Amino acid sequence: MTDAEGPSLIIRQVRPEDSLPLLRLRNAERARPMFVNDGLVSQEAHEAWFAKSFPTMRDIWLVVEWDARLVARFQIEDWKPDVRKGEYGVAADTENGPLGLGTVLPVLALGHAFLRLGAVEMIGRVLDINTDMNRIMTRLGLSTDPAGTRLVQRPSGETLELFEYRIPVDAWEDVRRRGLAMLPRALRMDVERALEAPVAE
Repeated sequence: MTDAEGPSLIIRQVRPEDSLPLLRLRNAERARPMFVNDGLVSQEAHEAWFAKSFPTMRDIWLVVEWDARLVARFQIEDWKPDVRKGEYGVAADTENGPLGLGTVLPVLALGHAFLRLGAVEMIGRVLDINTDMNRIMTRLGLSTDPAGTRLVQRPSGETLELFEYRIPVDAWEDVRRRGLAMLPRALRMDVERALEAPVAE
């Protein structure tokens, strides 16, 4: 990638036409097991949810494009503006995204929270079976908070452990440094730009 070509990775606001791509992302075979509710979401249920949620998605739900394709999203949840604390979640199409996309997402989500929203603390939750993301969190220098870790039950009755990672703003620069160091050079440059740039429309 050259500067003349522009960045391959951008963060942008959710658009009305993103409804079905977001549903495909949620229902992807590799993504579904990483949700507590791992069942397929119907198009009818998703469209009803999207129509209700879209007006309040700005700066809270964001999508990640790679070479102009929607390959991931992240969202800020349970945001408390009075104390500037919240949680974040991510989902990715790792088959069509760049190598390192799994590492990129928590860095982009936390960067958005700390740099744009002024968060002082964020929480990430990861199921015990999501070994890839738990490994990434460890490499980012983060550890689970035993006080927040709990057992959850899927609709099928299966019981899993949901790990909690509590990230204060003081840890952000170290998380950013570690995350960028894990990426290929070209992707690292794109992520650095995305963290500093305004969110695209």
